[in-house]
Amino acid sequence: AVNTAFYAALSARDATAMSKVYAHDDFVMVVSPNGKAEGPGWPAVEAWAKGLATLYTQLEVRPTDPHVHINCRSLDVI
Repeated sequence: AVNTAFYAALSARDATAMSKVYAHDDFVMVVSPNGKAEGPGWPAVEAWAKGLATLYTQLEVRPTDPHVHINCRSLDVI
């Protein structure tokens, strides 16, 4: 559901909606279609998201064959 909401927000060029589904951590980044990386950190990603409305009058983005990779650190529990 979050992935679907992200692509809907991206296609709508809606930074506020993207903010609701995007991590606000120091490590987040975005790589735009031109290959330019923005970040790290939510403020850089947010600036990029807000700029979408000025870059595109119309945008439709749909994933094909999405994959999710999760990196987990093991925690020692005493």
